[in-house]
Amino acid sequence: MKNIENYLPNLKKEHQSDKILDDISIYRDEYGIPHIKAKNSYDAFFGQGFATAQDRLWHMEYDRKRAYGKLAELVGVSGLVNDEFMGKLNLISNVKDDFDQLDKSAKEMYVAYSDGVNAYLNSKDTLPVEFDLTNLTIDLWHPWDSLAVFKVRHIMMGVFEGKIWRSSLLKEFQIDKLVNLFRGYEKNNLVIVPPEKLFDGEELDPTEHFSNALEYIDALSEIDIGSNSWVVGGEHTVSGKPMIAGDPHRGLDTPSVYYQNHISSDEFDVIGLSFPGCPGFPHFGHNKNVAWCVTHAGSDYQDLYIEKIRNINGIWEYQYEGQWEPVIEDSYDLSVLNSETMEIHSYKTRNGYILSFNNDNTKAISFRYSATEEFNTGFNVIRQMIDSKNSDQMENNMNGWVDPCNNFIFADTNGDYGYINRGKVPVRNLLNAWVPVPGWDKKYDWNGYVPFNELPRIKNPKNGFIVTANNKIPDEDYPFYLSLDSAPEYRARRITQRIKSHLEKGKFDSKSMLAIHSEIISIPAQILTKEIKKINFENLSYSELQKYLIGWDGSMDRNFVAPTIYSEFRYRLNKEIISGLLDSDKADKMLNAGGRGAPGHLRTLSARFISYIDRNNTEYLPNGYENWTSLFEQIFIESCDYLINKYGNDIDLWKWENVHKTYPVHILSNLFPELSDQLNPPKFSISGDGDTPHNAGYSNVSRFDVVATSVARYMFDIADWNNSRWIVPLGSSGHPGSKNYADQGYLWKDDKVIKMQYSWDVITKNYQLQIIKKK
Repeated sequence: MKNIENYLPNLKKEHQSDKILDDISIYRDEYGIPHIKAKNSYDAFFGQGFATAQDRLWHMEYDRKRAYGKLAELVGVSGLVNDEFMGKLNLISNVKDDFDQLDKSAKEMYVAYSDGVNAYLNSKDTLPVEFDLTNLTIDLWHPWDSLAVFKVRHIMMGVFEGKIWRSSLLKEFQIDKLVNLFRGYEKNNLVIVPPEKLFDGEELDPTEHFSNALEYIDALSEIDIGSNSWVVGGEHTVSGKPMIAGDPHRGLDTPSVYYQNHISSDEFDVIGLSFPGCPGFPHFGHNKNVAWCVTHAGSDYQDLYIEKIRNINGIWEYQYEGQWEPVIEDSYDLSVLNSETMEIHSYKTRNGYILSFNNDNTKAISFRYSATEEFNTGFNVIRQMIDSKNSDQMENNMNGWVDPCNNFIFADTNGDYGYINRGKVPVRNLLNAWVPVPGWDKKYDWNGYVPFNELPRIKNPKNGFIVTANNKIPDEDYPFYLSLDSAPEYRARRITQRIKSHLEKGKFDSKSMLAIHSEIISIPAQILTKEIKKINFENLSYSELQKYLIGWDGSMDRNFVAPTIYSEFRYRLNKEIISGLLDSDKADKMLNAGGRGAPGHLRTLSARFISYIDRNNTEYLPNGYENWTSLFEQIFIESCDYLINKYGNDIDLWKWENVHKTYPVHILSNLFPELSDQLNPPKFSISGDGDTPHNAGYSNVSRFDVVATSVARYMFDIADWNNSRWIVPLGSSGHPGSKNYADQGYLWKDDKVIKMQYSWDVITKNYQLQIIKKK
């Protein structure tokens, strides 16, 4: 048995480098969070790279291997699914091209960061335990590797999987059976722009688009292929300055996806959350003048194309506008850990990289993506953000942002605050939005992007606050297509209600801003429970279980039994309704699928079911039931029988805390099960679900394990930066043997936060110091 504590970096040892221009000081607080003090920008980013490598070297290498389609080199055959997809995209060629075209200051940032990483690699300090376990070493870090790390973290956040899902339904079912499954965002639900506006647009009708797609969709028959933020203006705060809070929702990675750190030079002083392996603070942070944060916008910037393919004398060609053009080919060798070496190929058409061919190699699917379509200027923006002096400058800097498309909120010390839907959304035929389209027809080409000055935005709104929670962005008057799907309004609605309720009592301070993070009332639970209460059970045992929902306010509290009964009930309700609309096999696939295709559709469709039930509209009521109450009685009985069979008759064992837990798993724990207890962070019981601002989405496959949750919580106090707070679900260190591997998790699970220290007077007097001396 290995002692994993023997593989920790020495965080006190003095280092030397001939690369830096002056000495660098790295101060660490009790949570291991680094605060890097330098005298110039190069040294600041060098220090950021050095400290990140100390804490997250395995994490960085994992993401780099993922990006380049070489994950199997680290984890064996389990990495091949990733590599067969990412390898086809030839990301290394793309990021090298991006790096070559960066402006001078951005290029210097990535070079300095990689120099810092490599300085640590050359320091001969102990490598993380994972490298010893796999008997692997690590190559030097290149500046473009940082771009690859950023891209691989976001490529699967697009919407292309939804287009595959819709095309699969179109191949199996008649159009008239599908129309009611795709109606879009509901009326009277909150949009982001303008604030508090209720959507009043028409329902979607996919009939024409699906009919057009039927002309070519058979070509696919053999081809296998969340977050919250809110800002309150100074007129509503005790300090008189804006306050920002929020939390990004992602899968719970081990270690945490975000890395807390602070870098300072004579030119800037910035603190926030970074992606290990990438410099700057692209999503969350503040300098001395401006704070910023994001939520996922859900915009549509990824398309799929059906290609006509042929092979003439060993040369691959594809058809475009009646002409045959050569496919660009590339390949690389992949050395699979504990297995054989294999060759991975990539093929590129004018529409993008090919994901898959049909059986006789006459058709293929290619993938077009804004981040790989042309030079990605967003990597310049990451550097520009750091120097932003005010809200106007920050907003203007977003002109170059490409991917991912975000709901971007910002506020400055002048008291101004705002929102912009940053990112590049292509302008193209609306059929592209629904399904894969003919790659040989130019009418499906992209025709530029939504103009920057036309992107949805808000500045100092009259109502005094802005809320984003992945809900629909623009109202019905917006002239450009952004996306088909959005998250239901539930989280946005509850946050808005909390803000307005508090303003009736007084102004916001840090405590009341942070309290919104703990909001666990589920709107769907309130609606369904209201109907469940109407049931008159003849069987006393079901009546007793019904009592757990009578008087329940929809709070997904981990100490309650009601959330478990409700969640099982809702799962079975969705299955019954979808089985009636399609069939039981497709219902099972939709409920149990991974990715963003079927699950995204389920989220939208399930919200519509809730709305119809609330209005007693029986359009979605399955055949064989007189009304919703009769269906609910049957589903409630089935749900309770299942829970009794799974958890037993001791109802205390049904409490949400016993069935709704995080299960963070280290990528190597299955390869080395004897070390799994040391590699895997602790499990935590948490409140909430996927519909509550306190987000804790669960799996339908392994009900009710938490699979997506808040991967950071933050609050920026613009009037007093030192009053800002943050927390992550594990810790700052990626070393399983470190005391900072999961220490913040014990606070995070109880909605506690820690100080985001910005004052260098406090930092230099109280935190542990490490020096990198100029050689």
